[in-house]
Amino acid sequence: MSAQIASLIAQARGHEADNALAQLEQHADDPAQQLLAGAMRLFMREQYPAAIEKFRQAGELLNPKSYPPLNTFYSQAFLKAQLVLPPLQRPAVKRGQKNLQTNLEALADIDASMADTVRAANWPVDLLLVEYWEGICLFSVKEGKVFSLDSDLLDRLAPILEKRDAPAFRSPPSYPALRHCLRHPYQGLHGMTRAHYLIEDNAELVQAFLHLQDVAESLRSRKLIIFIDNFASGQLNKKCREHFATLRYLPPANCLDSTDKLKNIVDDIILMFNPDPFNRQVNDYYQSAEFFQRRKDIISGRCQPRILIEASRWTTFLKYSAADFQRAFDILGCQTEFFIEENDVQTLSVPFRLQTLAEFKPDALFMVSHARPTVHLYPKNLSIISHIQDKCGPILQHNDLRGHIAPTDMLPCVSREHQRFLLQKNVLREQMFVLPIPANEEHFYPLPVDHPLADRFGIDISFVKHADGEKLKMFEYFLKHYLPKVPTFQSLLTETYTALYNETCQFDERRRYEDEMHQFVIERLEDILTPESLKFLERITHIFYLKVFSAAWRCQFLEALDQAGLTPALYGNDWDKHPRLKHAARGPAAFGEELNAVYNFSRINLHINQAGTMHTRLAECGLAGGFIMVADHPRQQDWSPARDFFEQDREIVFFDTCKDLIDKCRYYLCHDQERHDIAQRLRQRCLRERTYIVAVKIILDAWRTRLSRLSENASGDNP
Repeated sequence: MSAQIASLIAQARGHEADNALAQLEQHADDPAQQLLAGAMRLFMREQYPAAIEKFRQAGELLNPKSYPPLNTFYSQAFLKAQLVLPPLQRPAVKRGQKNLQTNLEALADIDASMADTVRAANWPVDLLLVEYWEGICLFSVKEGKVFSLDSDLLDRLAPILEKRDAPAFRSPPSYPALRHCLRHPYQGLHGMTRAHYLIEDNAELVQAFLHLQDVAESLRSRKLIIFIDNFASGQLNKKCREHFATLRYLPPANCLDSTDKLKNIVDDIILMFNPDPFNRQVNDYYQSAEFFQRRKDIISGRCQPRILIEASRWTTFLKYSAADFQRAFDILGCQTEFFIEENDVQTLSVPFRLQTLAEFKPDALFMVSHARPTVHLYPKNLSIISHIQDKCGPILQHNDLRGHIAPTDMLPCVSREHQRFLLQKNVLREQMFVLPIPANEEHFYPLPVDHPLADRFGIDISFVKHADGEKLKMFEYFLKHYLPKVPTFQSLLTETYTALYNETCQFDERRRYEDEMHQFVIERLEDILTPESLKFLERITHIFYLKVFSAAWRCQFLEALDQAGLTPALYGNDWDKHPRLKHAARGPAAFGEELNAVYNFSRINLHINQAGTMHTRLAECGLAGGFIMVADHPRQQDWSPARDFFEQDREIVFFDTCKDLIDKCRYYLCHDQERHDIAQRLRQRCLRERTYIVAVKIILDAWRTRLSRLSENASGDNP
């Protein structure tokens, strides 16, 4: 139909073309096609502003692969309708100026000098602003073309969009690619994303780009980083060098410009990331007499160690836990340094890590949940102390950790299950001990009854944890996202895990555990098992246990309370989306003041975990002076029995079945003094045994003991 209309227009048979367009506008199934036909009729009547708006609306409905090519009559009419108008009457100019103002305000927050330079720049004489299918674009008067997305460019961008590598852009032909990448950011763990670098000849072209789209958020979040350089000098400008000298940002990759100018700049930046000089410094120090003398002084207690603490901004709880450990190390007289990404696009590069080691010269690296396999490049003589709070990272990928853990490393584990997990991977028992996650007494402490938050958080029963979702929804998500997309195998797995779901996720109050679920799966798939598939099944059964079963098991208690008229207040994200418990949602309680208030002003705090009774919430609640009830588990199945650390019915209260929970909630809500006395005894226990300062003392003592024994057994002078 479009080809027929194009032929009529070319033959100047305008009336017939208008009739055909009218039919298309009225009867086309595709709304975008209807808009295109209507826009074309308006264009033929020289009603250009109305035609431009209709073309723009059509563009919003199209996807990049279906944009009409530049040589089609739709695209030509779209552009001509604008170019015949005076510049100030073109819609793109008004919208572009608004974008520029917004973007310059954001750029000024990042670099005021650059913003002033861009603001003062002249407009490039060869370029015009035009509306086009993907939004505002630049039109080159000299070349008679619009810089826009096409199929070839989209194909080149496809592999870039899948990675976190930081692409570099230069010159107007690359601007559509930059905009497309910004519109399709890399979505990593908890907000992790990529940087995009615009390295430009002059401020005029940067100003032109800032007209095209509102990129203020990308500028402020550093997803878009702009450099203006004088290529004739052969040098990166000062700001560019300062930026990459931090070694916290990935060097440019996937340059969307084939010119030698940009390539030379990128090559210079990459040279800055050469790890060899730092590597030599690090290796020399950790084999030096100075280092071994410091180790002797640490063993004897003549000095406190230097502790480098590494964390990640994308693991919220672990990030806060690492910071609490740092505070405790500081209080105990250690010199510490904490490094973590400052924004979502940063990466702690290999040379950055080595540079930090070379400058700070730590005696030990402290990490939460990660161990030496995560930082395998670090020298063996540097002790790595890892508080293992989760089964994550490269540790999971190794069946045997011998050779991946150094003799002076220490791995205190949050539970005996985590210790068992590492023992199976051949970590030495003498390098481990059980150390539950402690709490910070500066964050959790008793509040007066007339505290301003008392009314907001005063409640009979509370439960704090982000909602996983309704069990069936979680199971459907599990099937969709975690099973392999191999039809035959996927069908078998779907059948097996559906049977597992029906067996374990119904409300029968029985405790179910990961090992028996794994056995359930193996028995049904034993005919097709290989060593590789066995490892895979172990991993996805672990995911089923943590994501699907945990949601079902936890919610049966919460729903039972609700049905008994004891509706708990549910604090955390997404409870408002839960089909049966959304009426109990109270929104998230921010870590710190709000969470402390929940513990203080809830008459009963609940801890419900499918794997174990011991958890940092017990220590947090205890330090806050709160009363807590804990879902019980048989000791032999409990990952870390709370009874090993607290006295039953004197410091914490356990419940078994839903009826047991309901009965005990009713009892303790009616016995204020008894509830208060239990809470006070729990607080005293936590002050003595469950703070970060106490935990760090235990860690340092165990590490010194380990160093001393290795030193005594060493045949040479060096421990």
